[in-house]
Amino acid sequence: MLRQASTYLAAHAVSALFGFASIAVFTHLLSPAAYGLYVVTMSLAGVIAAVLFSWIRLSIIRFNQGTRESDMRGTALVCYLGLMLVSPVVAAIVAWVSGIPVWQGAFAVLVAFCLGFFEFGQDIFRSRQTPGAYAGALIVRAATSFAFSMALVLAGYEGEGLLIGICLGYGLAALVFAPKVWRRPLRGFDRQILRKLARFGIPMTLSGSVFALHALFDRLIILAYLGDAGAGAYGAAADLVRQIILFPAIAIGSAIIPVAARLLAETGPEATHRHLERSAELLVAVLLPAVVGLALVSGPLSDLMLGPEFREAGKQLIPILAFSWLFQAFTQQYIHASFHLGQKPVLMLVQALAMLAVNAGAMFALVPRYGLQGAAWALVIAEMFGMVIGYALSFKAQRLFFKLSDFMRSGAATAVMALATTICLRLGPEGSLPTLIVSIFVGIASYAGSALLLNVLSLRGEALVFLQRLKERLA
Repeated sequence: MLRQASTYLAAHAVSALFGFASIAVFTHLLSPAAYGLYVVTMSLAGVIAAVLFSWIRLSIIRFNQGTRESDMRGTALVCYLGLMLVSPVVAAIVAWVSGIPVWQGAFAVLVAFCLGFFEFGQDIFRSRQTPGAYAGALIVRAATSFAFSMALVLAGYEGEGLLIGICLGYGLAALVFAPKVWRRPLRGFDRQILRKLARFGIPMTLSGSVFALHALFDRLIILAYLGDAGAGAYGAAADLVRQIILFPAIAIGSAIIPVAARLLAETGPEATHRHLERSAELLVAVLLPAVVGLALVSGPLSDLMLGPEFREAGKQLIPILAFSWLFQAFTQQYIHASFHLGQKPVLMLVQALAMLAVNAGAMFALVPRYGLQGAAWALVIAEMFGMVIGYALSFKAQRLFFKLSDFMRSGAATAVMALATTICLRLGPEGSLPTLIVSIFVGIASYAGSALLLNVLSLRGEALVFLQRLKERLA
């Protein structure tokens, strides 16, 4: 698992670098209102993609094992093409429900189809456990989306150009890697597979759609109360947090469910138990220091990365939103493995509905009074509640395993990192780039040293094995 996760991590790190560049460039080139168009449209596209395609994608991850008998690609392709026929109706519904112009609803549908088709290929690579192809496609998509978007924004197309560039990037990456996704032998359309997709995937889609609506809810509330400019400022801060927290979370999560499903089918529950326990430790060991470090350096990071009109919102929101992403990442990448492995999609739906209800209540209570910060705190409340209720529900699906002692070691190492980073920030000139760089490197070094001393992820044993092998090779 660690080998696969490291490949996924490297690929998502490269993708995140392009994400950072996009945030820095486009928050300088675009106004908050123009960036808000991009934020709202992309958020709507995420909901549309979840509603239309999750039932296919989730079934691929759970059941496609790389054999001809389990090959779902032909059936899935027919489903995708069939869904394209209803895209005009979807665009009209989206525009009517969200109160946006029809052309913006059509943009959201176009992005959703490009995203859905690209992610289908990525799910095929994940189910085959071929992280190299997954990484290549992800990097090509990130680089081409940035290049196309930059060219179109500089040509004067503003937020619309950014969206078109993203669509072109998804489309080109899907085309380049299509031969690997659709390699023969290819099983054609099969009604039995379609029934299997529907039986497992549609209940999962209901919960996935609610989760997507939950993720969109803060943008819609801010749009209603504070307009496009408010949505743009909030979205820029949220995007920056997402690039830092989500890429390691997805990199690790990409190996959790496919590996666990194969272990459960081929080896048995004991091996699955060990895999889940190791996965939980790895997630916390990577995400907790990233979240705390991001909260500490949010001020100088906002000054460096965001345009002048976005910086103040970034300084206020990033420390709050970082913790919402910690809870969200642990829920989606680890706790949801229980519902997939136990084939209990109704439990995920219960969790999603409970989170959406808490999110709605908190948003309506806090946003009118506290503005953007109220939205960020409402999201933290909803995500923390969702993590707790999701873990409680997991006992009715596939039991999850972790050790509190593992989490405590990661917490102690993170505390050392936080202290060292805080000292660096206070000793250096406030808001300067050298202070930010030194603080980040000191934080990383202090966490790595503490993790080694505390034996986080059994690092001491791994280091001794590595040194022994190196010694044998040099002998």
